[in-house]
Amino acid sequence: MKTFETSASINLKPPPMDRHKSFDEDELSKKPAIVKKTVTSPANVKSYSIADLQISTGSFSIDHLVGEGSFGRVYRAQFDDGKVLAVKKIDSSVLPNDLSEEFTEIVSNISHLHHPNVTELVGYCSEYGQHLLVYEFHRNGSLHDFLNPTF
Repeated sequence: MKTFETSASINLKPPPMDRHKSFDEDELSKKPAIVKKTVTSPANVKSYSIADLQISTGSFSIDHLVGEGSFGRVYRAQFDDGKVLAVKKIDSSVLPNDLSEEFTEIVSNISHLHHPNVTELVGYCSEYGQHLLVYEFHRNGSLHDFLNPTF
């Protein structure tokens, strides 16, 4: 068995004499200030309102449900101009409500993915604690259906 010398490896300081003082003001002034990063809306995708997505999906009705994955459900959205898109409603347990800025950054990163085998992100929505991704709609079915055909 190996023994450890705790007195040599741990450098403990006694608590401050002033009970209301929880840090050393000199140490605080030496630390760099944390600057919160501002995230702008992605330029190449459209920002949808939750109202528009509710109308186009029939209030996210089961009749518009296309599929379900580990991040949420996907609905078929029919817009007034005839355009059909797929709306992925992110499950709130996957992405908590207070991460709206991080969600916008995620959307920005996803919007830069361009490949013939990847469905194109065309928009997003981040309102009232809801986070949704809007993709091109493919009538061919899901990837699961394609990889596991029934004979």
